[in-house]
Amino acid sequence: DYRVIVVDRPGSGYSTATGAMPGIIGQGAIIADFIQKLGLDRPLLVGHSLGGALSLAVGLDHPHLVRALALIAPLTQPLEQVPESFRGLARIPSGARLAFAQVLGTPLSRLTAKKTLEGVFAPEAVPEDFITRGGGALSARPIAIAAAAADLAGANDDVTAMVGRYAEIGLPVRILFGRQDAILDPAWNGHRTAAVIPGAKIDTIEGGHMIPITAPEACARFVRAAFAAG
Repeated sequence: DYRVIVVDRPGSGYSTATGAMPGIIGQGAIIADFIQKLGLDRPLLVGHSLGGALSLAVGLDHPHLVRALALIAPLTQPLEQVPESFRGLARIPSGARLAFAQVLGTPLSRLTAKKTLEGVFAPEAVPEDFITRGGGALSARPIAIAAAAADLAGANDDVTAMVGRYAEIGLPVRILFGRQDAILDPAWNGHRTAAVIPGAKIDTIEGGHMIPITAPEACARFVRAAFAAG
């Protein structure tokens, strides 16, 4: 029914990255440029987790390029503390991220993968085939580890700059959270944000942070409704 384009952010998935890693606002500009280069006619922008913050950056700085925002378990507010599952990334020295990732990143990520994934999916179980079918193995690439560490280090600065502008958003915005999300607090990142964006609506369902994987049908219904709202 729909044309779906999935974007790998710089350093994530199959994307590469060179030079300084762009922050959330910079990556939003990259997405905006991507939309224009492909000649897309105001697509619905769907973002999960950090991708939700990128979607908001596009909605703030390039609203004419998209019809609406569908945010699933999005990062929308400054992190008061780094989620336990990502504290290892936060400890990587900023000046040695890529070198660290190239030498130790992949072996260490394999050693800690089970615990990390359990924390990200909590309280739900990690699907047995997530590493392959869900693309989880791609997160063990050195560039992905370095990029994730850079994303984490710079997230609060960009999100803090964006929060004060949320009331400017004139696009339809829909937010979906799992009530038991152990990574991003639904009250802080969901309800608080929906309250300041004009016309924004928030829904919650049973589940944790990875509802696109664990509740795909509910997420698909949410995305269709967000598209219709735009």
